[in-house]
Amino acid sequence: MAAAPTSARPPASQTDFKNSASKLTLSAMRVPAAKKAGQSAATIESAKWVGPFPTPLSGEIVASNQAAFDADILVANRDPYGAGWLVRLRPSDLAAERSRLVPGREAFAAIRERIDRDRIRCFRCVD
Repeated sequence: MAAAPTSARPPASQTDFKNSASKLTLSAMRVPAAKKAGQSAATIESAKWVGPFPTPLSGEIVASNQAAFDADILVANRDPYGAGWLVRLRPSDLAAERSRLVPGREAFAAIRERIDRDRIRCFRCVD
């Protein structure tokens, strides 16, 4: 999630081992949409899993990237920090909620640990 589309910062993505979805449907089809931290901004659906894409912070969804996913469902796998963003969120209480955010390296390490522990393998995602 990132600030408003006019922000100079690149959009961030939540990327984990479930994003090899065969279908992605954004639940926030209308923009703007207010969300509280933890509420779903999208639903990710694959052949074996359906689940929410929770917002890391409270705020207003100011844009969705539905068109990119309609054109290439694996865009998040190929370019999670560029073209593969899901929604852009303008935080409403960043000062109070900032401590909930995890730096990328820590998040990667935690996900890597879970992938290794659970012996998760994804061969569909390999180009």
